[in-house]
Amino acid sequence: MLPLDTKPQLIAIDWGTTNARAYLLGRADSLPVVLAQSVGEGILSVEMDAADRDAEFAAILERMVGAWLDEYPGLPMITCGMVGAAQGWRPAEYRTVPAELASRGGLVVVDTPRGPLPIIPGVKKSQPNADVMRGEETQLAGVAADLEPGVTATIALPGTHTKWATVLDGTMLDFDTAMSGELFGLLADHSMVGRAAAPAAADHDWRPGFDWGLKLAETGRPLAFAAFVIRSSVLDAQLPADQVPDAISGLLIGQEVLARAAALQGSHAEVLLLGADHLVARYQRALEWIGVASRPASAEATIRGLWQSALGAGLIDEEQ
Repeated sequence: MLPLDTKPQLIAIDWGTTNARAYLLGRADSLPVVLAQSVGEGILSVEMDAADRDAEFAAILERMVGAWLDEYPGLPMITCGMVGAAQGWRPAEYRTVPAELASRGGLVVVDTPRGPLPIIPGVKKSQPNADVMRGEETQLAGVAADLEPGVTATIALPGTHTKWATVLDGTMLDFDTAMSGELFGLLADHSMVGRAAAPAAADHDWRPGFDWGLKLAETGRPLAFAAFVIRSSVLDAQLPADQVPDAISGLLIGQEVLARAAALQGSHAEVLLLGADHLVARYQRALEWIGVASRPASAEATIRGLWQSALGAGLIDEEQ
């Protein structure tokens, strides 16, 4: 039960490509509490050549949070995600690592009919290779708030484009992106390897096929060679056809964690995993396979990251 004096202090919006989620946040025991939430359209609902893109984005904002602002006029707002991309409402240029995760640096403010809407920028790096993230930096800000001071943490965010980030005292020192999730979709749904698959039963256990893929990754074969082994192994009766998707997953995630094995095994801290439960379970299994401890991070990292970013930007006060 919430304290009787819990009151709204912030409207926080995670505004992505296909949809947006808005949260009316208060505070309890120094943590953000969701008092209400609503869903809106993502940035793709506004055409790039629309006559008045500002008006269309403002209309989405009004549908999401207008009722809250009628009840609590002047409540500060903040948003993150693809709304700050080139095709979003306003481009919020990337900050460069090392980047403080919850600060006012780089915020782009949209003057909306309902008041200022700061957009949190993404993060990029140029050396030793170019890489970018947008949205994940806010999730990392939410996780970083709970990290032990002075301890460098490795945080992985499994997904279509998995991010591996190194964080110390609220600052992201470095990160890399692995597109294992996208490659899984291509191999499983649009390749001859995926065509070797058979439908799985409702009680299908993903672990045998996934472990088979991990062992294939361990052979060190480049992906272009290893992937076809999955198809050949079905034809040679070495791999059940209903395990093909799991084997693809094991191969891709296995190669990914092996590529990071030296750095991870040289660290004394466990890897924090932030993502969907089914993906976190697979990454935990793969990390255990190479002898690295891991655990899930807070499922409310985005909400907490938006809150921490609002604190860092001075939109709300720690003692409020």
